[in-house]
Amino acid sequence: MATHAETRSAPPPFKQRCVQDLAWVIASPPLISGNINAVNWWDTAHMQREYAACLPALHQLDKHPAPLLDAIATAKSQRLGHYFETLVAHWFHISPNYELLLRNYQLHNAQQTLGELDFLVQEHSSGKRVHLEVSVKFYLGTGDLNQMANWHGPNLKDRLDRKFQHLCTHQTQLARKYPKHLPYSADEAACLIKGRLFYPADAVPTTHFVNPQHLYGRWYELPTTPQRTSSYLCLGKQRWLATVHDAAEAALVTLPAKLDTATLYANYSGQTERERFFLLPAGWKARIPSNTSTPPAANKP
Repeated sequence: MATHAETRSAPPPFKQRCVQDLAWVIASPPLISGNINAVNWWDTAHMQREYAACLPALHQLDKHPAPLLDAIATAKSQRLGHYFETLVAHWFHISPNYELLLRNYQLHNAQQTLGELDFLVQEHSSGKRVHLEVSVKFYLGTGDLNQMANWHGPNLKDRLDRKFQHLCTHQTQLARKYPKHLPYSADEAACLIKGRLFYPADAVPTTHFVNPQHLYGRWYELPTTPQRTSSYLCLGKQRWLATVHDAAEAALVTLPAKLDTATLYANYSGQTERERFFLLPAGWKARIPSNTSTPPAANKP
């Protein structure tokens, strides 16, 4: 059964927000897991083992966060995807189980760019080198929720089936296709996609292809809103990862009657985050582009 709460998978809160996000990157359940096309999509159990191994370092980092803050400050951009990759890199920096060998390594053939590997890491216990591709995504489902093509980014510029196929057929295959262009050989290909799926308010929160422990929320299209009295916090992208434990009373808002863009909110009871949901502008669903390609069959790991 899926869960919309962080309580089953997320660590206890740390004082530093950046460390909370780093802990979420390690401990939260992936959206998709299993062995797919000979690629190991890391599962919840793997992430929980990594979190347990990294917990002493996380507590130390919470007391002295300067190394993580420096890494974030010098990242190539502050966009959410780059922030996520920066946190993944720091996870491997503190992990007792892995050594980071390559990050964002570009493959070139003469004047042609063949692609870019996210990470190449070496597992200490086995000695094997793992080519790992990572991503953090937030998708809203419509229609037949068992079709990846029906899961859209909030800005309608991204779709889960396209991301999944790009990871399967291109990104995770780079080390296999171009081993001569790497300074190290890769023994295994792996993938890690984290984030959250947002279901229609009346839908059962599960699909055929998803990791059963995935994080989920709901979406509402104005003028429809959650049907209960509560307190709400508007979440900018810098707060899309870990649970917000320090929501100030002054920051809690009432829901707007009109929006121009899809906006993420958290539902609060006192200081406890209960659920996340997207509130969408009126007419959002009508603007979803028609599928121009046959969606892939739902993959059940």
